[in-house]
Amino acid sequence: MKNILTYILLSFSFVGILSAQQKGSHSNIEKVKVAYFNEKLGLNDQQAKDFWAIYHQYEKERNSLQNLNRQSNKDFSKMSDKEIYAYINASFERKEKELAIQKKYIDEYKKVLPAQTVVKILRIDEQFRRYLFKVLKEKK
Repeated sequence: MKNILTYILLSFSFVGILSAQQKGSHSNIEKVKVAYFNEKLGLNDQQAKDFWAIYHQYEKERNSLQNLNRQSNKDFSKMSDKEIYAYINASFERKEKELAIQKKYIDEYKKVLPAQTVVKILRIDEQFRRYLFKVLKEKK
């Protein structure tokens, strides 16, 4: 029941934040994200401090890869076979880099968080992304 209530409260606050938010503002989404992660992970104050210090570094590295992914969207109909295969190989390399980043930061989390919390992090990160996309889609 507590989880359902938390989800409903987060949903309403998130929709309200998005409604009031100006285009390009990221701080309100970040506030909802912090509340979502802290609640789902059950972090105490020290764990939250340690987690967020690591998570922000992780997010920065991951975002740099995502920027590369966005820049690599191509019109395949105008590419040669050689260019297409180069694109495929580059895509695999980006995915390998993303996996390496995830492994690196899991090792960092292990230094400051219990194993039961560490195992939840990637799943909760993905859940929040789906939640964010769902709310944004409903908003449109």
